[in-house]
Amino acid sequence: MGPYEVPVLLPAGGGLRLNRTLHGRSRFRKEDVPGHNVFRGYLWPGWNDALDIFLPAGTPIVALEACRQTQHYNDETKLEVIRLLGDGLLVVLAHVNAKHSGVGHGFARGDVVGYVGRRLLDPHVHIEVLERRDGHEVPLVGRTPGQYLDALRELCGR
Repeated sequence: MGPYEVPVLLPAGGGLRLNRTLHGRSRFRKEDVPGHNVFRGYLWPGWNDALDIFLPAGTPIVALEACRQTQHYNDETKLEVIRLLGDGLLVVLAHVNAKHSGVGHGFARGDVVGYVGRRLLDPHVHIEVLERRDGHEVPLVGRTPGQYLDALRELCGR
């Protein structure tokens, strides 16, 4: 199987593979399935479906739209998380090396926000996306990782 085309996240345009199942918590997940909450730990329930895109460590990750970094978490383990808030999207990225620590940093669409982290044996970026509509945040969902990726491409117009 060839690389997955992921132009919405990567300037190079491709990932090696996707995770086999979505993780997180959405309308497609049973209540008793543990989520993947990137801020509280793997065993805590997540709040959204999430996709893992496996890539070489150091691969740049770009902003999906003009946004501001509103949260940065780095506990010096395998997990470094950034939350990017734009007019249309809220994006959470984990297992990254953030371009900037702290909060308040602004990015234009296509700017590098970080890089795939180097601390994992099988490097990947974990992504969760919520669409901001009418003052509400609507989680991006899918029944499979491929469907989630298709929904992400459609949402970003690519």
